[in-house]
Amino acid sequence: MAVSQDMTLDLAVTNFTAVSMAHFTNGTPGVTQTFPNLQLRLIQSDGTFTHELSIDLHAEPVVNVPLHVLRADAAGVVLTWPASYGPGTVYSATRLGPLPDWQETQPKVTQVGEEYQATLPASDAAGFFWLHLVSD
Repeated sequence: MAVSQDMTLDLAVTNFTAVSMAHFTNGTPGVTQTFPNLQLRLIQSDGTFTHELSIDLHAEPVVNVPLHVLRADAAGVVLTWPASYGPGTVYSATRLGPLPDWQETQPKVTQVGEEYQATLPASDAAGFFWLHLVSD
């Protein structure tokens, strides 16, 4: 495990019609997550007494999980994925793009043999799906 981490970020900040540059650094070099996960707070180092920005950064690698969507019947769909990835949390959206409307679904997730299955009713079945896995 790393004993310290340093990050800097230069960012163009738009405030209605004005654009200004801001420089950020992490406030403390302490490590709270194991690599490759990151969790740190970036604080604007060139802020003023009355105006300072901060960014909480949480990052983890994206894993390409083979998620299969199967039409069960007119009542809904079944999502399946390999059990080796863990149970996960299922989200659905009716649109993608710059403002997707991701909502956590509440399906019952069960392990059947070598895969997990989640059944969603037809009302949640139209759209897009995202499976969020929590790494150990």
